[in-house]
Amino acid sequence: MAPGDVHLDLGGIAKGWTADRAAEAAVTAGVNWVLVNAGGDLRVAGAPPDLDVDVEDPMDPTSSLVRLRLRAGALATSSVTRRSWGTGLHHLIDPRTGAPARSTLLQATVWAPTCAEAEIRATAAIIGGGPDPDLPGVFVSEDAVNRRHSAGGRVSLWLWLRAAGIGAYVALFSSVAWGLVATTGVITRRVSKPSSNLFHAAAGSMGLALLAIHMALLLVHDYIQFDVADLLLPWGAPYRAAATALGVIAMYAMVAVLATSWVRRRLPTRAWRSIHLVSVPAFIAALVHGVFAGTDTNRPWMTALYGSTGLLVIFLLLVRGFTARPRRADRRNGAANPRPEAPTHTREAAAAA
Repeated sequence: MAPGDVHLDLGGIAKGWTADRAAEAAVTAGVNWVLVNAGGDLRVAGAPPDLDVDVEDPMDPTSSLVRLRLRAGALATSSVTRRSWGTGLHHLIDPRTGAPARSTLLQATVWAPTCAEAEIRATAAIIGGGPDPDLPGVFVSEDAVNRRHSAGGRVSLWLWLRAAGIGAYVALFSSVAWGLVATTGVITRRVSKPSSNLFHAAAGSMGLALLAIHMALLLVHDYIQFDVADLLLPWGAPYRAAATALGVIAMYAMVAVLATSWVRRRLPTRAWRSIHLVSVPAFIAALVHGVFAGTDTNRPWMTALYGSTGLLVIFLLLVRGFTARPRRADRRNGAANPRPEAPTHTREAAAAA
């Protein structure tokens, strides 16, 4: 029997354990998939679709810091900004002192296979004063939140980061789509070739400029830790590595295409065309990157954007393929059958005139 001054408070761990049992019981009973939400603890089981989860700003409950995609397992959030027991002190007790933990973290949201494990990890991160570098989650320090609020309140760095990424994708689509349209001859009959080429290159340049902003914001963002190597090497990124790798590959491909576009007159035509063909695979890589790495994919307007742009590029590729062969045949016929020579008397009359 425990001494009278010893108390056991399982708190969030018991809540997480209960959420785990509830989810597992539902699946055992035949439910295809289930989501259990127990006041900061989320557990999914079965075969759920991708679920978007907003992480609340600990200093502003009406806004979110970041949106995560939960496909399996559990998320648990521990914070020192809530549940003060009316004393002004938070509820996370440091067992070494018996007093509320003094931590540089305000909030920890951690993923784990079960809610109970996620609760333990989140609580340990706050009591320990910082996260484990290998721990999957979102960790918010007081300094980071203060910087975020001083930089514009709800219009956070995260919004600018997403806007730059979406803008880069739209600019890339515009450049690729215009290039495909222009090569069919439909546009060049109404728009001069220099103007068409200028728009094509300008759209690509705008896309790369917005991409540079997107990457810079990833480096300074406080909630998903990227370093320079993560953005320049197509492997090992801390967030959806495969989708991020496709984005890196698309970046390098578009840099090569754009660089050769600006120096086109100095390159052999065959070399320029070979490099330029990379733009379509680059667009496809960017599209897949956006779908699987973007946090707005499940929003109807973003789904519509990805679907419409992807289908339009496929349509333009088909048109380009159907019109390429007749144009080549026309060029060959023109070379084989040059313009007939004018009759002799016509030449003599022209010379006399």
